[in-house]
Amino acid sequence: PSFTWNGSLSFDAFQNNIVIGNYNFTSGLSHQISVWHSNPNGASDLNFLNDTAKSSVTLYSPLCGTYTIGGVNPDFLNFTEASRALNFGGISCPVIFKVRDGNYGESITINAITGSSSVNTVTFESESGDSSLVILSRITLSGAQNVILKKIRINGTSSVSLATGAGNIWINNCWLSPGVGSGVTMSSLNGSVYIRKNNIQGGISCSAGAYQE
Repeated sequence: PSFTWNGSLSFDAFQNNIVIGNYNFTSGLSHQISVWHSNPNGASDLNFLNDTAKSSVTLYSPLCGTYTIGGVNPDFLNFTEASRALNFGGISCPVIFKVRDGNYGESITINAITGSSSVNTVTFESESGDSSLVILSRITLSGAQNVILKKIRINGTSSVSLATGAGNIWINNCWLSPGVGSGVTMSSLNGSVYIRKNNIQGGISCSAGAYQE
């Protein structure tokens, strides 16, 4: 909507922090903001080419609740879309991604997640509960914490890579079968890693500074 600002600015002057209203952005979707002005100081604009300001980055609002990945009418088409929303928007409560059956063939990286904690966790899990039917190529958790992987098959090179401050990671009932490298590789962690009831065909590799519990 239009917003009327009352005041007057001299040449090359500015005013910060103008509140123009509130808007509820849909979580999980990308947004860009454009703002433009007209009738400066109540007069016709003599140079309309410099009127518009746009956000330089794509903006996301925080995720909260349960979302679907893949299949018919999902919240996210694939892992790449979901990880982008996490990386840019963060979370404001526990988040669960229910992944529909499919071979996604993606390699994703999740960085430190704004808003995550031991309570506000992020879970990726098979919606059908069959770890052989949700296939991801590779996942790298670089600084990400409080992430849970459940009943997913990951079969790319070094299937799950944990590094650079990752911690409080849970890998449960997954099928890790890399063509090359280890099923799980860990280095420079910042917390515990819990690996339980998985089929790990490539073994586990721990570099200096990494440990598992």
